[in-house]
Amino acid sequence: MIPDWLPAQLLFSGSSLQADIDKLYTIYETDFVKAPASIVDGSPVYVNSHPDPAWDRKYPHGFTHIITRGNDVRSIDYSRACKLPWIKAALENYTQPEVTAFWHHSSSGDTLYLWLADLDFVIILRPKNDDYIIPAQKRVIITAFCIDQKWQRKDLQKKYANSFRQLGEI
Repeated sequence: MIPDWLPAQLLFSGSSLQADIDKLYTIYETDFVKAPASIVDGSPVYVNSHPDPAWDRKYPHGFTHIITRGNDVRSIDYSRACKLPWIKAALENYTQPEVTAFWHHSSSGDTLYLWLADLDFVIILRPKNDDYIIPAQKRVIITAFCIDQKWQRKDLQKKYANSFRQLGEI
């Protein structure tokens, strides 16, 4: 079931890849650069503003890693990109029953998952310490993606079962 607080998915004309990217970047700027930071589990959430070399440093990592897919070469993933407005909405509504929010230990550091389980969409956040800001804790969006393979759902269910702190339920 789609919650009433979740915005509609984006539609793309398909006329121009650059036009699609421009549309996405405008939404990204509105939601994450110009708007006040969302507060999730007591800490502000930011995006990675470092330029992404995989995209000729034209766009920040925070943008490219929520609309693209791939390792060395990242290509736009329209199944992710059309859900870009969902990210801000999920951050703002992470305590709602439709969001399964949990902390999991990983080799990359403690990770907060915001999982829209019924819609197969997940947002991944990690704490980022900043020596110049007090309190020195904020969260950074690492990525967001659609669960499109059976193993991904099982992996998330396993992480949820082994989480050290749960903020929601499946």
